[in-house]
Amino acid sequence: MLCQFSFQNFKSYRYETTFDLQATAIPEFRDRLIVKDKCSDLLPVSVIYGPNGGGKTNLIRALSCLITTVVRPIHDLGSTRKRVIMQQKVVAEPFLFDSISKDEPTEFEIFFRTGKYEYRYYLAVLKDEISAETLDRKTIGGKKPARIFYRDGEELTLGTILSKENVNTKVNEKMPFLSFLAINYNIPVITEVQEWFESCIIRNYANPIAELQIMVSDNEQTKNQIIMLLNEMGIDVEDYRYDDKEEQLYTVRSISGEKYELPFNHESDGTRKLIAALPVILVALQEGRLVIIDELDAKLHPKLLRYVISMFFLKTY
Repeated sequence: MLCQFSFQNFKSYRYETTFDLQATAIPEFRDRLIVKDKCSDLLPVSVIYGPNGGGKTNLIRALSCLITTVVRPIHDLGSTRKRVIMQQKVVAEPFLFDSISKDEPTEFEIFFRTGKYEYRYYLAVLKDEISAETLDRKTIGGKKPARIFYRDGEELTLGTILSKENVNTKVNEKMPFLSFLAINYNIPVITEVQEWFESCIIRNYANPIAELQIMVSDNEQTKNQIIMLLNEMGIDVEDYRYDDKEEQLYTVRSISGEKYELPFNHESDGTRKLIAALPVILVALQEGRLVIIDELDAKLHPKLLRYVISMFFLKTY
């Protein structure tokens, strides 16, 4: 579960900005929170809103940049442990509206929680090279975090856990040490962090190309859930199928007892949006993944948007 994400010197952001999913300590809506003993309550859903050009998309790109920087080398070398829904790589481009920032690193820090532990991972990138990197772990409810590793330029310091593993500390300056460890070793603490990063899903459904990248599930139960949800939203789809030869999705409707197929690109914008987004949302709900969707509200009726968001408060998925 994502707890907090901070970054600075990235695109339109010069100074540190924090996206925080830790709930405020107020009694209202506590039944809607993710509650765990000995640690802060978390929000199951958060929304970023503001004017055009206000930096909403760049905040999401910053998170996507961190995730792809870690996951892509692992994915490219075939060392992933979870089914990865890979997003397009985002380059760590610094703030350009002053004379100093372009020569300073872009910095990211992410704080997330797994079953028994809380992790903090810090990464600094300067001109496509890793200038600094740190991974810390703390038992939930514990007081003092344990240092897993610390990297400053070419110097690497290993914490107690890794020092017992006899790992190689010579790593390419363009590759995160976290990715290097995930590719070359089977160390439980690294595997847990690797799987969390691999589980993250970031999608942009304002992009027409993204709507064509439909995740057609082979799982009959998931398919039935998608059809049921579409019907509950007032979209009377009876079935759908993907034609491998034509590389085309068809929706099936029943009219006066007869079944008719309609090519996906003939559907309305809102229907295409839902059909493309629902498989991703169901994967996130079923597997407990982080999912971030840019422009989720685009082309959706407000009532449908409210229904989609409310799914993250339900316990049935």
